[in-house]
Amino acid sequence: IISNMYFNDDDHTRLEQTVRSVTTIATIPSLIVILFLVIFGEQLLVLTYGSFYGSGQILLVILVAGTLSDVAFGPAGFTLIMSGNQATHLRIMVITGVCAIILSILGGLLWGTLGVACMVAFSTIAQNFLTLCYAKKKAGIICCTYIKPLELITLFKGIRNLSTNLKKKRNPSSN
Repeated sequence: IISNMYFNDDDHTRLEQTVRSVTTIATIPSLIVILFLVIFGEQLLVLTYGSFYGSGQILLVILVAGTLSDVAFGPAGFTLIMSGNQATHLRIMVITGVCAIILSILGGLLWGTLGVACMVAFSTIAQNFLTLCYAKKKAGIICCTYIKPLELITLFKGIRNLSTNLKKKRNPSSN
């Protein structure tokens, strides 16, 4: 709904800033979860599924790291769809899906479960990267996380200003 609203107004700069800010904010907890799984993944698997599964920590971390790209690259797929480029999105999904199946089979034959996990993570990252590139090319919007320190500082200042403005709106007498 927000994307459609901004696209109708041709306010691509505001849409990009909004999407990138939300994507960055969503990525931070995801990084914390990955760090938690790196440190405590084996214990979590043993506690949840039994001692046999504790050795699967590396597989879990690889798969979750691949899935992190879903968060870090932002809603590029939705951006393509909302901007009328759903056919491009479909092509990316089909091609990367077929590649994921082929690479997973090859990875499984060559390196076992570790190979499958690596190929699935690689395919997920490739799919998200291609979608991000085409969202920029077709819709003119970069959807990924802010990665420059100055951009992060600007983002957090904006969040602080938004919080202050919301408090002022709730308590107009405190001005």
